[in-house]
Formats: sequence, structure tokens, C-alpha cells
Amino acid sequence: MVKELFSNVCERFHLYERLPADVETGDEQDGGECSEDQSRDKISSSNAFWNICNSIQGVAILAMPYVIKGGGWWSIVALVIVAAISNYTGQILIKCHYDEMENEEDGSTTIVRTRTSYAEVGEAIWPQYGRRIILLVQVLELLFMATLYPIVSVSVLHILFPVKIFPSGVWILVFGLIVYPNVFLKKLYHISLMSTVTVVSAAFVTAVIIMYCFTSVATWKVGQMSIISAKEFISAIGVIIASYSSQMYLSVIEASMREPQKVGTVMNLGYTAMTLLKIGIGVVAYMTFGDSTLQVVALNLPPGVLLTMVNIVVLFLALSSYTLPMFTAFEILENDSSITESTGDVDKGMKRRVLVRTGLVLVTLLMAISVPHFCLVLSFIGCFTGCFLEIIFPCAFYCILKWDKINTFELVFNILLIVGSLLFMGIGMYFSGLAMVHAFKYNTKEVWSVD
Repeated sequence: MVKELFSNVCERFHLYERLPADVETGDEQDGGECSEDQSRDKISSSNAFWNICNSIQGVAILAMPYVIKGGGWWSIVALVIVAAISNYTGQILIKCHYDEMENEEDGSTTIVRTRTSYAEVGEAIWPQYGRRIILLVQVLELLFMATLYPIVSVSVLHILFPVKIFPSGVWILVFGLIVYPNVFLKKLYHISLMSTVTVVSAAFVTAVIIMYCFTSVATWKVGQMSIISAKEFISAIGVIIASYSSQMYLSVIEASMREPQKVGTVMNLGYTAMTLLKIGIGVVAYMTFGDSTLQVVALNLPPGVLLTMVNIVVLFLALSSYTLPMFTAFEILENDSSITESTGDVDKGMKRRVLVRTGLVLVTLLMAISVPHFCLVLSFIGCFTGCFLEIIFPCAFYCILKWDKINTFELVFNILLIVGSLLFMGIGMYFSGLAMVHAFKYNTKEVWSVD
């Protein structure tokens, strides 16, 4: 199942960007029925469910208690609302991949998948620049996401090595040396093992933290859930948006299903399950650790064997998680730019590819050194690229492509989502900027406090 997720996501990303918009995929041939051979390559609805859960899980789940700390009960409301909106925009984005085709013989209409990627939807809206804009924003989001992992690793290493052996910058460079072999990845199967480590590690860490929290039920203080700071709450919403940013992967997951018509139901179940999990770990961990809740909740465990064991797994989680966003960013840039165009010299082309990939890795490391705060980076992702990819672009594309198919209520609702997202993006990035200044000025771990 894990291998299927990352194989479908990356392989289809790699191939679809090269298909012209008018080429039908196997899903639409013969009226949407797949041949027996094609069907064997597809995944079941249950596997698609897990794939969707995996695409919206990620390391951000470790920040959910800190999110609850910032907004209390209102953070739970925000989690539910953002999940519902993200689910909705994901489903309308998938609809943008389809068009109604009229049969000239009998006048009947057939729904055909005419677009095979998020970028092709953008190209349909703006043929000259739409594709490039989507790919650029996707690459930015992937690089921002990759930046999270060295930040998490440094936090963990400071716990594992209490004596200050190296400053944070040196630890980040050590992280860079460990993950540097990513620049030589060529085939998808090379990252399958890392993807398995990612999913298993995340599940283990989450389960251990929840079990530990339930051993401290007697000390829980429900009253502290009413504490809220408006500025911290806005930043918390940015983290929540980033934690649901899966629109890059939904298209390929749907295309890989044996029964793509069930994608709506599968998404509903997936988003519901992950929202309940995020609320669960956020609430129980915050009520357990209270005001001492850290950005990476695994660091809140008491000193001892449990803390060491869990954080070693978190370290593996960070190292293995780095591969997928970087590999995808490599693929996007190399398949849709002149970076790796044939020069007639294979060795020269390979050197240029390695040089560009090395540059991207260095960018993520420099960003991690510059902003060494996990939740600040997450909040910035949500307020900037998250708002675009998750809400603004899907709503705008749906209104334009389906202008003659949607009713007035849908039109108004989508416009309100676009306007609301633009307003929040401005406010959220403003407060994220203030929080960054505060974090640098006072060298504080309370990164959302800007008073």
C-alpha cells in the first residue's frame, strides 16, 4: 500500500506533465472502463483511502498540540472548517480534470478526463503561463516542506545530545550530508523504502504519544482549553492549512483508482479520519503538557528511555520524509524546464543535473538555518503556498472551467472562499513576519508570542 502511494504519486507526476491536454488516459478509454491488464495496475478504494490519509498526515501532526495551545477550543473548530474546505476544493479540483464531450452521432454526452495534472488545469485557464505558475508554486511548497525536516532533526538532536556538542547550524549541515545522496536518485523504487520508513515512523510516534498522554488523565486540565490569543490563533490556522495541503497528490490518487467515481466518498472518509486523529492527539497532548507544550510534541516526553526511543524514531522520520518532496521538486524542474535538456554531452548534462539538485538541497538547509522554528515555517507555508494550492487556485479554476455548469450558490461560495483566503493570506503572513522578528530578536521558543 505504501509503495503504491508513492509510486503512483511520483511516477504519474513524472509522466503526466508530458502528456498533451487532449490525450485520453486509460480511465476514459472505452467509456471509462479499464482493460483487465489496466485494472491490475489500479488500486482499490480502500488503498486510495490510506493513500489520501498518508498525503494529509505528515510531520505536521506533531505540531497539532501546539496548534491547540494557540487557539484552544477555537483551534478544533478551525481544524474542522479547514478540513471541510480542503476536502471540498480537492473534489472540485478533480472535477476540473473532466469535460463533457458530445457524441456527434446520437447527441449524447460523455464525461471524459481531458486533463491529467494540476498543472494542466492551470494551463487550460491560462495557456501561456498557467502551467508554469502552478509548477512554480508547487516547487516552492515542496521546498518549504523539505525545510521542516532539518528543523525537526535539530530539535531532536539537542534532546538526544544534551551536552551542546554542535550549534544548530552545524547539526543542519550534518543533516544535509546525510540526505545529500538524494541528488543522485533516478528511479522511483529508490525512495520506496524511505517512504515505508516515513509512514511506519509517524504511526509509531503518534501511537506512543497518545498512549503516554492517557497515563496522565488525572492531571488533565480541561479549563486551559478556553485560553486563546488572537495573534497565536491566526498563526495556528496557517499550520492547520499546511497540514491539509494534499491537492498536489489528489489528482494522481484519483487517476490510479479502479473506481474513480468513488473518489468523493473515499476523500470524505479520509479527511474525517485524519481530522479526528489530529484533534485527538492535539487535545490529549495539550491537556497533558499544558503551557509547556512544545512545537514538536515528541520533545515533551519525560527524560528517559521513552524520550530517547521516540526521538530516535522522529529523527528517522525526518530523514526519510525529506526524500519525497525533494524528489518531486527535482522531477518538476527537470521535466518542465531547460535544466536537463539534451546538450549532446551526457556527462555534462548529468553534472548540470547534480549541480542544480545540490543547489536545491542547499536552499532548504539555508532556510532551515535562517528560520529554525518548526511552527513558523509551517504557518508560513499554510498562509502562502497553502492558500494558493489548497483554496484559491481550485476555486478559481472551478468557477472558470465550469462557469456554465455551476449554480449561483456555488459561484458565490467559491468567490467567498477566494476572497477570504486572500484576506487571511495577507493577515497570516503579516503575523508570521512579526513572529519571525520576535523569535530572532528575543531568541525565544514561544515563536507565536509577538507582544
